[in-house]
Amino acid sequence: MIIAVTLLSIILAAIYAFTAKEEWTSKAQIMVPKAVQLGSYLEAERRYYRFSGLESDFDVNGALNNSFRLFLLELQSSDNKQKFLKNSAYGQKILANLDDETSKEIAINKLAEKNLSPKPLNKDTKDILEVTFTADTAGDAQSTLQQYLTQANSLAQVKIFENLFERTRERIATLQQLAINTQKDTDQNKANYILTLKQALAAAQTANIMEPVGQTPSANLLLDFTNNSALFMLGTKYLQAQLTAWENNPTIYPAAYYRYLQNIDGLKPILNIKPTGVAFDYLQTPSLPLTKDKPRKALILVAGALVGVILGCLFVLLQQAIRSRRQTN
Repeated sequence: MIIAVTLLSIILAAIYAFTAKEEWTSKAQIMVPKAVQLGSYLEAERRYYRFSGLESDFDVNGALNNSFRLFLLELQSSDNKQKFLKNSAYGQKILANLDDETSKEIAINKLAEKNLSPKPLNKDTKDILEVTFTADTAGDAQSTLQQYLTQANSLAQVKIFENLFERTRERIATLQQLAINTQKDTDQNKANYILTLKQALAAAQTANIMEPVGQTPSANLLLDFTNNSALFMLGTKYLQAQLTAWENNPTIYPAAYYRYLQNIDGLKPILNIKPTGVAFDYLQTPSLPLTKDKPRKALILVAGALVGVILGCLFVLLQQAIRSRRQTN
């Protein structure tokens, strides 16, 4: 009897082991990218700090960590995972066996919750994260994980450059306003001085002063010509020459004005840069699993045999107990 029950248990275990759905898990290990992997973003950031006119310097490590942080946000996004899985080849394969939309949503949600979430490789190496995906076949597990990491990187690149473009546009607008203000102030100062010269010229003409007066060796008299009210003492000849020069010569703006324009021209090319690069680095690329997670056929068969032996022994003991009780009665 024990042998019969054991054989039956092994047969049932074998049926389950050879018909149960297989699960294969692909694993990838990721970390903060190297500077060379940021592609065009690194050069764009360097250009931004070179022409922005800001006091701070470009922090390469900060840019690397920020890029990786944005990548992880895209990688962990539930919406991103669900949208990707719905459109992936593996997701379509699963949804093909379901009829109603509710069942499809539940299946995708379970698949997203179970997979594609980065976790620290171990307690001692929190800067290295492991991302996994489990599928019916080893190939599906590897390809799906690879595709999702690629998609998360593409989305992260878009966010990284959107942030850079927004900062660049804001800085260009600030520099343009500074240039406009500097130009207006300089033009207004020039207009004010021209008006002052005209008033001084009119006063000199009224006083019939042709030549500069106010400083003579004999009288040892010195006038302060920085005082606009005394400019007419320079005489009509000098004042007319000054007025002609100020009215006809181009305006000379401060050095800061030309620096603003130069920085604006230096920042504008950033807005035309195409996002490239990788926001993470592989310590291990998505693996092709060599052993499946389940079903573990050998383990199931051994467990089936043990269960069969135990059940067989219990059955025999139960029979003996019943017989002994009948004989006693």
